[in-house]
Amino acid sequence: MRYLFLICVLFLSSHCFAQLDTIYTNNEKIACTVKEVTPDAVQFTYPNETLPNSLYKNTISKIVFRSGRVQVFSESTALNPIRSVEDYEKVTITQVEGDTKGLFKLGEVSSSARGGTIYSNVDKVKDRAMKKLKMEAAMKGANLVYMAYQKTDGNHYGGYFQASKAAETIYTGVAYTNSTINKDDFLKKIGEPKLLMSTTQIILLKGMAITKSEYSTENISTPIQIKRIFNEGSQLYVEADIRGFSMPAYRIVRFDEYSFTLLAEDKNKTVDFIVPFNRNQP
Repeated sequence: MRYLFLICVLFLSSHCFAQLDTIYTNNEKIACTVKEVTPDAVQFTYPNETLPNSLYKNTISKIVFRSGRVQVFSESTALNPIRSVEDYEKVTITQVEGDTKGLFKLGEVSSSARGGTIYSNVDKVKDRAMKKLKMEAAMKGANLVYMAYQKTDGNHYGGYFQASKAAETIYTGVAYTNSTINKDDFLKKIGEPKLLMSTTQIILLKGMAITKSEYSTENISTPIQIKRIFNEGSQLYVEADIRGFSMPAYRIVRFDEYSFTLLAEDKNKTVDFIVPFNRNQP
């Protein structure tokens, strides 16, 4: 009788689910009734509700309608997943503000570069600044940057009353992502707040005077005492003690089966702390 009851429950659940449309986003699966697909968004209602909801199409991968028809959205797949700073070349740069609709804002990113001499190639200076901008965005987990400001000054040759000046470029933008971290999934991996050890740190230096455009990797064991894990807006943070930093909270950039990444930054550098789940200390 017990097995018969379970079979009936499963049958009814699957039957009810089959009577609904299913929206697949970058983070979740939504059972609903799709009301309208507009050029920019999808409007829908939740089961047993009449209040309309909407999602921008660049956050939806596909819709499976109750009829069995599947509609795939290319807007979502246009943004590449960023799994580490090594994927920085996959970061999309846009000057169209509308491209950010439906995305999650991560904050400002900026970069600057200056030529070594007044004979420096201006295009190479711009390329170096763009590379640093994409690296910072990737370290923050962004896969799109809306370019808000850009300025390039060419080489200036000095004279009797004026000093020479090498070419320089400044970029400022806002970083976005089309995915977020699920707190429950992360808690299943990490368990209770604890003392963990970061085994790898990715460091990107800031400033016009920094001629190096590459990030550096350090393999230094750094203790991280996690006190609290919490959501703020769409992002997941930890309150933690990290040597050399005094930030009130650190954002969790990403996590996988083996480790997670914490973001720390100050006026001089941006740092990704790679923290294995299984390296907790007694």
